[in-house]
Amino acid sequence: MTISRTLIGLFAAILIAPIATPKCISLRIVVRGRVAGSSAGNPKLSLQIASATRPEALQTVRQEVSLKDGRFEVTGWFNEASDTATEEVCDRLPGLVVITLGDSTGNTDRQQLEIQRDFRRTKHGYQTIKPIILRMDSH
Repeated sequence: MTISRTLIGLFAAILIAPIATPKCISLRIVVRGRVAGSSAGNPKLSLQIASATRPEALQTVRQEVSLKDGRFEVTGWFNEASDTATEEVCDRLPGLVVITLGDSTGNTDRQQLEIQRDFRRTKHGYQTIKPIILRMDSH
């Protein structure tokens, strides 16, 4: 009997509890392309994103990189939440994306992409319209 009262009380608490407001999401920014040229070191790709909504510097974002046979896909997560002390406001949109290619010798290529020009909207964020080419100097 005690267990059933406990379960009923727990169930009632869940139903009565206020519904939480949704948290801001992180938009997926996907950049696809290929690396042209060869490198003496291991190529490394890095993604930085700046907001279009509020002026801010480029920020390195959480990202996953896949690089195989010269083709790459870099997925970065852009947080929609604005920095406010009182509440979570989901009003940020990505504007500028910079992808950088480098290796242990310091050779790099960098491309600056604009969300409005170089990306298409997807269900979970944005993806480059066409693959980009990053060049690695030969040694």
